[in-house]
Amino acid sequence: MSSNVDLNHLRDVINSNAASGQSRPQREEDRVYVEPSGAVVLGRDEPAGRRKLSEVHQGVFAAVPTSEAEVAREKLPEAARYVDEQTMRGWLYEFTNDFGDDYVFFAWRHLSGLWRASMVLPDVDATPDVHIAHLFETGAVCLSPEIGLPSLEECYSKTVVFSIGWSTYVRTGIFPFAGDRS
Repeated sequence: MSSNVDLNHLRDVINSNAASGQSRPQREEDRVYVEPSGAVVLGRDEPAGRRKLSEVHQGVFAAVPTSEAEVAREKLPEAARYVDEQTMRGWLYEFTNDFGDDYVFFAWRHLSGLWRASMVLPDVDATPDVHIAHLFETGAVCLSPEIGLPSLEECYSKTVVFSIGWSTYVRTGIFPFAGDRS
């Protein structure tokens, strides 16, 4: 799968908005969305069918309540499934990012009320510096300064953007959305 998104422009938009404190930019051309398939769509590209898109929270990797199942049905990949086991409850979903790399994430609501996510696949050979690559030894992704995000939709869309960052990191050793910390 490829949405032909300009990854340099995506990096510049996200880093610029994060640096200026705009986690939800006002200008449409500064917004970033993710389709249920995992494709990234830039606001400047005038996406069709906005109801199916998840807007990316553009705060540093560090709304009206909607039912969780409805969000999952409308915003997550079609094969997403709810896992309800003794030690974990949350959403397991997979997608192929703009690099053509396959990812599997598990998103859950933490006791803090924020949504957190762990990267299930791909396997990580060695854990990088969490301040550079935003991935903890446990596989949990640092999605914001609070580690999590307020909604399942935001958590999902940020994991898609994280996957692009991770794929870049694996190829180059640089996480493109780290601001000035890389």
